[in-house]
Amino acid sequence: MNTDHFEFSISHLRSCSGNGSQDLSYVQFFCKEAAAKAGDAAKRLSLIADLAHFNPESETPIAATIENYLVQIEALAQTMTEFAAFFELKPSMAAPFEDAKATIDVLRKRAVDDYRRIRGWIEAVRSLVQ
Repeated sequence: MNTDHFEFSISHLRSCSGNGSQDLSYVQFFCKEAAAKAGDAAKRLSLIADLAHFNPESETPIAATIENYLVQIEALAQTMTEFAAFFELKPSMAAPFEDAKATIDVLRKRAVDDYRRIRGWIEAVRSLVQ
C-alpha cells in the first residue's frame, strides 16, 4: 500500500480503531517512522559524543541539544508502549508497536550512554572553572 499520503501524527494514530481499511497500514507507517526518528536522534547524539558534530559555536547550548535528542527518543519509546497496550486485544495492530519499541530500546540504550558521556564532559568543565 502506498503510504506517501500519510502524515506522522499522534492525532491520526488515535483515530485508528483497528477496524478501518487503512488502520494497519497507518500503524505500520507510524511505527516505521517512529523507529527512524529515534534512530536519527540517536545518531545525532552519537556524532556529538564522537566529536564529529561537536559545535561549540552553536547558538543552542550543547546540554539542551543532547537533552532534546534523548527526550525525543524517550517520547517515542513511551508512545510505542502506550499504543501496544491500547491495541493489546488486536495482536496484528499491537505487533508493529512492540517491534518498533524493541528497536527504539536498543537505540535508547546507546543514546543514554552517549548522553552520559557528553554530560560528563560538561560536568568536568564546570568543576574546572569553579
